[in-house]
Amino acid sequence: MTNLLELKNEIQQLPPDEIQQLAQWIQEYLGDVLDDPIEAKQKQQEDQKLAEACALVDELELGWESEWQQVAITDSEASG
Repeated sequence: MTNLLELKNEIQQLPPDEIQQLAQWIQEYLGDVLDDPIEAKQKQQEDQKLAEACALVDELELGWESEWQQVAITDSEASG
């Protein structure tokens, strides 16, 4: 396996346009890698908040009238 110093030396020997393309690819790749877990965590937090709200409705015995059901369905569909 190539160590980082060797990799740096190899990259420095590339033409400037190839270095720029490589840098752009790395940036896009890292953005994708970092965005997926962030989006998953946000969805998990939204799902948790919805579950807590549903539990509170049950605890307060507010019932599940059609309005509440519609709100829950709409929120669920909107969050994907």
